[in-house]
Amino acid sequence: MQGSFTCRLIVKDESLDVYCHLNMPHFLEDLQIVFYDCSEVFPLLQRIKDLNEDFCGMDVNTPLGGEQPVEGLAILTFPTRLTAVAATSTEVYTVVFLGTAHGHLKKVVIENQNNALEYDDIVVDRGSAVRQDMFFDKGGDHLYVMTSNKVSKVKAQECSIYEGCNQCLGARDPYCGWCSLENKCSLRRDCRDATQDPQHWVSYKTGRCTTITQVMPDKLQRTTARTLSLNIDNLPSVEGSLQCVFSAMNKDLTTDASRTAQGVSCTTPRNDMLPDIPQNQHHFTAKLSVRKSEGPEFVSTNFTFFDCNTYSSCTECVSSPFPCDWCVDGHRCTHDSAENCRNDVLVNGINRVGPSIRSGPAFCPRINFVESQEILVSSGTDKSIKVKVDNIAQFITQTRFVCQFNIEGRVTSVSANLLSDTIYCDRMEFAYTTAAPSTNATFAVIWGGSKPLDNPENIHVLVYQCHLMADNCGMCLSLPERYRCGWCQSTSRCEVQDKCDGGSWLDRKRTCPIINVTDFYPKSGPWDGGTNVTIEGINLGKKIEDIYEGITVAGITCQPYRESYVKTKRVTCMVDSPGVNDFKEGPILVKVKGVDRIDMADGSYKMVEKEYRGESIEKYKFVNPEITDITPSSGPRSGGTLLHIIGHHMNAGSRIEAFISDRRCKIQSANATVATCITSDASTLTEGKIAMNFDNGRRQLEGKLFTYVEDPKIHTVKSGRAGHQAGMRNGPRGIPSGGIVITVDGTNFNVIKDPKMYVVYKGKEFSSPCEVKNSTRMECRSPAISVSASERIDHENGMQLDYGFLMDHVKTVRNLNKSPDFPDFRVFPDPLYHSFEDANSNKSSEAAFDIHAKIDEAGLHEEDPEELIEEEVHPAHSGGLKVHSVHTEMAEMPPTNLTSAIEATDILLRVVDQKISKYRKYQRMLLLLKSELLQEEREPGTDVTHSMVKQYKSDYLTINGINLDRASQEIDVEVLIGAESCNVTSLSRSQLTCRPPREQPEPLDGDDLPQVVVKVGNNLMYEIGFLEYASNTNVGTLSKQLIIGLSVGAVLLILILVVCLIVYRQKSNQNSRVLKSMQEQMDVLELRVAAECKEAFAELQTEMTDLTSDLIGGGIPFLDYRTYAMKILFPNLEETTVLQMDRPDLARKEKGLKLFGQLIMNKTFLLLFIRTLESNRYFSMRDRVNVAALIMVALQGKMEYCSDILKTLLAELIEKCIEGKIHPKLLFRRTESVAEKMLSSWFTFLLYKFLKECAGEPLYMLFRAIKQQVDKGPVDAVTSEARYSLSEEKLIRQSIDFKEMVWHLVRQQESEQREGERTNKMVSEIYLTRLLSTKLTLQKFVDDLFETIFSTAHRGSALPLAIKYMFDFLDDQALQHGITDPEVVHTWKSNSLPLRFWVNLIKNPNFVFDIHKSNIVDACLSVVAQTFMDSCSTSDHRLGKDSPSSKLLYAKDIPIYKEWVERYYSDIKIMQPISDQDMNAMLAEESRMHTTEFNSLAALAELYNYAFKYSDQLILTLEEDEFSTKSRLAYRLEQDAPPAPGPGPDQAQTQQSQQQRGPSSGTAAPGSYSPPGPYGGSPPHHVYPGGGNYGVSPPQSAVYEGQLETVFTYRGQEGGPGGPGGPGGVDGSVYGLYGVPQHARLSPGAYGSAQFPGRGAPQVYEFEYEEPRFT
Repeated sequence: MQGSFTCRLIVKDESLDVYCHLNMPHFLEDLQIVFYDCSEVFPLLQRIKDLNEDFCGMDVNTPLGGEQPVEGLAILTFPTRLTAVAATSTEVYTVVFLGTAHGHLKKVVIENQNNALEYDDIVVDRGSAVRQDMFFDKGGDHLYVMTSNKVSKVKAQECSIYEGCNQCLGARDPYCGWCSLENKCSLRRDCRDATQDPQHWVSYKTGRCTTITQVMPDKLQRTTARTLSLNIDNLPSVEGSLQCVFSAMNKDLTTDASRTAQGVSCTTPRNDMLPDIPQNQHHFTAKLSVRKSEGPEFVSTNFTFFDCNTYSSCTECVSSPFPCDWCVDGHRCTHDSAENCRNDVLVNGINRVGPSIRSGPAFCPRINFVESQEILVSSGTDKSIKVKVDNIAQFITQTRFVCQFNIEGRVTSVSANLLSDTIYCDRMEFAYTTAAPSTNATFAVIWGGSKPLDNPENIHVLVYQCHLMADNCGMCLSLPERYRCGWCQSTSRCEVQDKCDGGSWLDRKRTCPIINVTDFYPKSGPWDGGTNVTIEGINLGKKIEDIYEGITVAGITCQPYRESYVKTKRVTCMVDSPGVNDFKEGPILVKVKGVDRIDMADGSYKMVEKEYRGESIEKYKFVNPEITDITPSSGPRSGGTLLHIIGHHMNAGSRIEAFISDRRCKIQSANATVATCITSDASTLTEGKIAMNFDNGRRQLEGKLFTYVEDPKIHTVKSGRAGHQAGMRNGPRGIPSGGIVITVDGTNFNVIKDPKMYVVYKGKEFSSPCEVKNSTRMECRSPAISVSASERIDHENGMQLDYGFLMDHVKTVRNLNKSPDFPDFRVFPDPLYHSFEDANSNKSSEAAFDIHAKIDEAGLHEEDPEELIEEEVHPAHSGGLKVHSVHTEMAEMPPTNLTSAIEATDILLRVVDQKISKYRKYQRMLLLLKSELLQEEREPGTDVTHSMVKQYKSDYLTINGINLDRASQEIDVEVLIGAESCNVTSLSRSQLTCRPPREQPEPLDGDDLPQVVVKVGNNLMYEIGFLEYASNTNVGTLSKQLIIGLSVGAVLLILILVVCLIVYRQKSNQNSRVLKSMQEQMDVLELRVAAECKEAFAELQTEMTDLTSDLIGGGIPFLDYRTYAMKILFPNLEETTVLQMDRPDLARKEKGLKLFGQLIMNKTFLLLFIRTLESNRYFSMRDRVNVAALIMVALQGKMEYCSDILKTLLAELIEKCIEGKIHPKLLFRRTESVAEKMLSSWFTFLLYKFLKECAGEPLYMLFRAIKQQVDKGPVDAVTSEARYSLSEEKLIRQSIDFKEMVWHLVRQQESEQREGERTNKMVSEIYLTRLLSTKLTLQKFVDDLFETIFSTAHRGSALPLAIKYMFDFLDDQALQHGITDPEVVHTWKSNSLPLRFWVNLIKNPNFVFDIHKSNIVDACLSVVAQTFMDSCSTSDHRLGKDSPSSKLLYAKDIPIYKEWVERYYSDIKIMQPISDQDMNAMLAEESRMHTTEFNSLAALAELYNYAFKYSDQLILTLEEDEFSTKSRLAYRLEQDAPPAPGPGPDQAQTQQSQQQRGPSSGTAAPGSYSPPGPYGGSPPHHVYPGGGNYGVSPPQSAVYEGQLETVFTYRGQEGGPGGPGGPGGVDGSVYGLYGVPQHARLSPGAYGSAQFPGRGAPQVYEFEYEEPRFT
């Protein structure tokens, strides 16, 4: 082995560094790199330490001599020749870089003296050997590698390219490790805190990635929240808090995490924060990751959120991969069967271990098919469908069954009956209208009103039409028998027999009488026979036997192929030779064997065999194919030549083959005169005879042979054209647009007919044709390449691509660059030619628009130029502008026209917005830049565009550009001036020069001047501008030029003086213009204010019209008594069971319920029953409201008894209030007891007549007046704001031109304004006069309503007895308890009737009338209701300018209304008392009139559910009571009552609500709960200075729609937190309203001090907000 291997040893302490230099130009192929164990060398090296510097000067200095060599075993071998080596070390390992003879660089890590591995192999310079001189840079981060062609700077490591820990460690790069806390692959020195914990930076050798091995639970119902336990292996130790991040559907939700022994634990996000599950899906998968607070994640896994409620069938539910169960009666899928399937039949899911013995879809109620899962019905016929049923529970059989069919989106339902285990649907007509052969009708069996039985087998009805399934007789009779289709001869269409009227109907046993042969091929064949003829037609038999012996072709028998037969349509047969070598032709005849029906005289019939026949119109020909010539006559030995064989009847027969001697030539096409084929390869240079087979006939070409010649060979491929002055460049070059001339030299090119050149870009070939000049040279054009927009091509070196040539099947000319003799194909960027600048522009060159200056101003040239935004726009689309990047390419863009500048700015904006977040900060700059460009485009006098007309004066024309000669030369460029050429004389990197014609060429059509166009190659074209030849006459002598110059100078001097004067004039007038502008703006503003005031005044004077005649024309739409009562008693239940008059499920319980009703009619029992329920800690406020309503419904027929109970309960409530030292004014303010709710219901029942006869009319008139007034002006369809409103919140505070739209009105201040403009805006308070206008318009109707309510003489009607009776009762109770404060009794009366009953109806007139209440009308009614409440209050309201507009609006009216209220109460008090006899008579009449309105048994059943639920406590109470014991009430309850029924819909909802809330509040220790976040929004947000005033009405939220809430009531004093002007209750105190969920109930004093400082500890109450009240 020639060469040397020199090593230099440096001893440092106990280590030995070896630096080796190779000087070996030729290595053996099996060279082994050996790394030795140098541990044996160290004893010898010890001697070196004792040597001094003088030793090195000795002649002989070999202290390492010895006879025993240091030996070692090779730990890594390579099969390829190595040419260079360089070694270094990381912090842990030794790394060796090895160069190879083929231009590769191998990376090797030495782990220890026994192990080494190659972890990477990169291509430095393919095909070129790496030279021995490889060196590291100073930092050791790069290695310089040299080959014969170039020097490459190779990165020692690229850790940043690896994503994820496994990918990082899997690369086995000794430099790289996983930085856990920063979530990146990096060097050890680049990982923060890498030395603190081994898990902070993990090397590939350890392989210990931080991994989440288990999440418990691994999936969760979306509507629930849980604490998750994450088992994490190799979790690094971190300081600070951890977080769990749930990422799904572009949302990142974080929760706090805490460390555990196995990993971490954290809770799932709040349910309302999670994204919704996509439609038609049942779960979504979130990425669950763990990270430090505000840091990158360091471990992640997937976590699934599912929702059982998304499953709509039992089978889907219990078969799901999630723990879901099915409630049969509830017909719902749930994750919590204990909560949601109580007292229901349960089917457990297959992934759930539940309490039910029924598990899996086999236990689901379902239907099964009787005969087939597809039930066939002919369209237009009636049919009854029947199916089997399975797993039908007893309660299902007692419901009504319905069969439901969905045909083309039309749903039809028919009744069904269950007999044994079969459902029989009533007969119905099945029909559809689309022009389709059939349609599927989905089928479902419904029970219980809306609950479908499962259909796991997809039983459906197929409705079909025979005539659309077959259009001829043969196809019709061959349809499957199950369709029962036949051919109706009278209508000539396929029908079922029932629809064939008045004609003969052929069933599938008969034969179609008409046979047609519509086509056949081939049309001719050799007279040698053996041709396969394919015959197509109609009614060609129903089976092959029908025609097997009946086919003839031109009179010759044709034998059918069974396997190719398509019944009734197609058959293929082989025809024999006619027996003579002569021309013969004839039709194709098909005979079909069949049967026919003959009717007998006696009415019977018989079937007889009959033959039918059909004949083709066109004739088949027996011909003699003949070969006369071939072209070309030679081709390459590798084959692939497209050979044309010329002759007669070259397409005869069905099987045509061609041969060159015994070598097959693959047929490509054939017609009557020419057949083409592709030649196969030949092992030798030879000649062959052309032969062809036409089925059974063989023909040969005589007198001419085909010759195989040597394959063409390519010697050189160069850019340019031989002999051209520019010469040729070594190696092929091209541009993406293609068309660059490439000259190819070689041999035997003339044997290839259509050679092509191709290049490979991203795995796809792009080719272009070549022109063969002679046998040794051809000229090609570089292919056009579809380069992606993100591809950046290097300007200097281009982009290297594989290339080759397509020359038939010659393989040696493909992939030429794989050979070291041929360089790569290099693609350079398309050249960019600039447009002309306008030489005639009257602006100086500095005025030309330069986008570079704008970009510089925007600060876009300040970043690293290596960071690119990869975006490309074709020059043809941007006026010659092409943007590759923000920096590098921008430097090359010339000053361009304004349109191009705007387009370029748009490009940069789009790129900045979409691709690189780093440049987002320039988005505002670019927007400002674009705004400036658009401004310059709009303003006259600043147009910077050019007309692109160039004055041609010299002999040559010069065109500037970029990258003009990177790939192209003069021969590749053509310059056209109009219709003539400009001879290109030179082409440089940035300039093209050409010589135009002597005379100005004629312009093309539509142009005034000849246009200059540059064409590069075949596809790239630039429109440079227009050229105008200057005049040939001389303009004058030097003296004339001097005179002209002086004249121009003088003119310029005069212009400068004029400009100075104008500027001075402008400056002097500037202040006066500004002042005038301000005065004009003030005048405009004054005019607008005056116009608005005038308009408001006009409205005040003209709008107060009498609307009565317009409002009462249609009558008053009162609701019936039952609907009215249900809306008030059960506001949250749209269809309560009490309204369901038909309850068959109560039939078997009727006797027991009647016995229970007798107990209810026992006063002792009923009182004890109510007291027991109210004393139970789990008896919620919703339950109290529900029980009170049910008692009133149950006692509807016994109003005398009901009134007695009510009085007793109210008396107890008053006594309890007095004894509990609760302020008496608070009584009846909230519905905290059964008695208070019963009082509301009592008035509801007894005042209905008064509403219909008296009070209903003014209430309805008020509603209609508000609605009509609001509709006079614009109303925003989205926000419900209106021009006319009583509510400030819903007032449009501006003057707008409006129209009816589908979206909301656009505020003036929201519209865009030009920069520098100033609109004359008015303060929005100027429009508050519209409130006054609306108030005055509606004043009459408000007064009428209040007067009617607060008057004892109701337009001729007497005061309802119920009001007098109850007010007298309250007066008596005050006397009994020694209450002398008149305000207390006033408050009791206001809280019991006006605020409990009338406010509810004023706020919700839809409880009384059949009307729709819009949002804006609701807001106006809220203001009226607030005014009504304030009128009943005894406190004085101190109002100021900061008070709510709703209070200021009626500030002067409220004192008048208060007088009405006081007079009303006084008049009632002095009226003659009502006797018990009169009252009972009235109550008895009420009972008689409405005794059948409700289902009292249903109400008793609901009440009994409560009795059963609290039976233990109730029986104990009954047994302890003396009167109950005497009446044996406890015994009667246990013995006579019905068995415990399942909860009805009302009770089930109540129980579910109770279970969700848990134990009732009131028993919690103070401070045991911290307050939750607000439910349904923040507290009312209108807070005014001077006190904690909250808005007039609660927010429009579901919180106030009947949901149980907690109310915080705050005491306030005048001038204190309540403050003057605060909303007051009727007792003078100030209250605030704030809702929280019932399950988060607080105890008194647990909330309020921190959130509302200065207000003291709140009192906490519960109420059922079914009655809108305002506090």
